[in-house]
Amino acid sequence: VKNVQEYSYQRIGLPLFISVDEEGGTVSRFSNNPTFNLEKIDSMSVIGATGDPQNAYNVGAKIGSFLYDLGFNMDNAPDADVLTNPSNTVIGSRSFGTDCNLVSEMMLAEMKGLQDQNIIPVIKHYPGHGATEADTHAGYAYTNKTLNEMMANELVPFINGINAGVKVIMAAHISCPNIVGDNTPSSLSGVMINDILRGQLGYQGVVTTDALNMGAI
Repeated sequence: VKNVQEYSYQRIGLPLFISVDEEGGTVSRFSNNPTFNLEKIDSMSVIGATGDPQNAYNVGAKIGSFLYDLGFNMDNAPDADVLTNPSNTVIGSRSFGTDCNLVSEMMLAEMKGLQDQNIIPVIKHYPGHGATEADTHAGYAYTNKTLNEMMANELVPFINGINAGVKVIMAAHISCPNIVGDNTPSSLSGVMINDILRGQLGYQGVVTTDALNMGAI
């Protein structure tokens, strides 16, 4: 990894973002892989259920520590989704919980844990995948919520993350027809990214998307 970064500096004068999906729980490339002999990390639903942000900070610090040692500088975590739909299958235990304020507290604490280990956190999945029922990996997924409804719930962790200075937000492929007026996925929507995320919420950092080979797009 050091050689790759040196090559990047030589070619373009900038470092590379080297990222991975390492959330803990069911989405773990390293902590659940016996090859790396790392301590297994609980799902975020277990961490959220403790009600103690220190536990979320510890998760971020632990993940950040081994990712940094492995040469990464960015993690596609923490999950900022509020689990508002009990039928949701794609997020489920990946969310800290059903309360937007608890999710915010836990997410901000995990963010700090990652940052303290020199790892850039990426909060996801804007504007909130916890309200959907379908899975964007497989195909079309949507929420019928209005912008006012999402501002009072699903968007709260993202707003708090922006206020805390988050540098990267991942946009999901979920559609918001009652906000956009059609079935355009949020990741491809000028309304959701330019008008709302950047304009209304004032976010000026990096926007990345969920994987572009997913069924929803």
